[in-house]
Amino acid sequence: MMIELSTDIIWILNLDFRLIYTSTACFGMLGYTPEEMYHLTPGETLVPDSFNQLRAAIREYLAREPLGHDAADPVRCELTFRKKDGGLVRGELVFTAYRDDAGHLLGICGATRNITERRAVEEEMKRTQRELERRIADRSEKLSYINTLLNTEMERRKQMEFFMLHNPERDRALIGRELNEGLCQELVGMMCLCEVVRENLQGRDAVANEDITSILELLADAVRQARAMAKGLNPLLADPRSLECSLGLLAEKTSELFNVRCAFTSSNVVDIDNPDQALSLYRIAQEAVHNAVRHGKARNIEITLNGDDGNLRLTVTDDGRGRADEPENQKGMGLKIMSYRTQAMSGILRIIDRPEGGVTVDCSAPKL
Repeated sequence: MMIELSTDIIWILNLDFRLIYTSTACFGMLGYTPEEMYHLTPGETLVPDSFNQLRAAIREYLAREPLGHDAADPVRCELTFRKKDGGLVRGELVFTAYRDDAGHLLGICGATRNITERRAVEEEMKRTQRELERRIADRSEKLSYINTLLNTEMERRKQMEFFMLHNPERDRALIGRELNEGLCQELVGMMCLCEVVRENLQGRDAVANEDITSILELLADAVRQARAMAKGLNPLLADPRSLECSLGLLAEKTSELFNVRCAFTSSNVVDIDNPDQALSLYRIAQEAVHNAVRHGKARNIEITLNGDDGNLRLTVTDDGRGRADEPENQKGMGLKIMSYRTQAMSGILRIIDRPEGGVTVDCSAPKL
């Protein structure tokens, strides 16, 4: 008989709430034989809460029964059963009306399925999900904390970079103004006094006159050098074209001071409205030229500035010995400062060793 092969308990209760039939599956689920089950009431095989739940469900169902067959649909509920050995089993119960052939109500018939393992798996899944959510929340909190630390560190580094890039420039500009407005003016004043003395000695003391003339020449040379130093300390003006002029002067002064050929070219007109960007590009070129002369022993240096409406590119190429011969204790800081300046412009800095000798410093950045 198919009913006896089912693992679900098939049962029938009469209107007195007594069991009048149960399949043999009750033994596998509860440990009772059918004969033992006939002598037990539902209250003896259910925990109190589940028994009260079942009794209320049946009473509610029977109350709807007189309204017609369609008024009382099958009822489904989940109950806790007590096994013969005292253990607990979770069961899913479905019942409906039990009638004779004439349609008269005789009781309740239903089926009970053991869902203990299923509920255990579901509970384990819920527990695992709660644990996972807790871990995710914990990890999210840690990530948020780490993100806060990273943002703080990034902000600190930005402040350090700003300090490294701007404070020295501010000090250079101050010293440049002091040289131009202080020392240079005093030297010019001394030249004026010497000119007066020379005029007074005109025709009276030729030797003294020649000495005064030599002093005037030395003072004039000192003024030129002081103004050149002031210009080097604060090389740029507010003019958008000032970077091209300053790079041209850098190439000219490098050629004069170090007896090398240093040339500047610009393929098109490059207007830079951001003075910080213009100054950063100038300092990168200045550092690259300095490295080429001092460490690379270059004889020829090419400074090139190109740009369009959206991008800028500065290259400094030399024919020196390259970076391989640079002393280990002199590597690093200049390159780091050039990298800081490039990063501040959201640009890319590349240092390329040329196969024929020398180095190319290539800095490209969006126009700010």
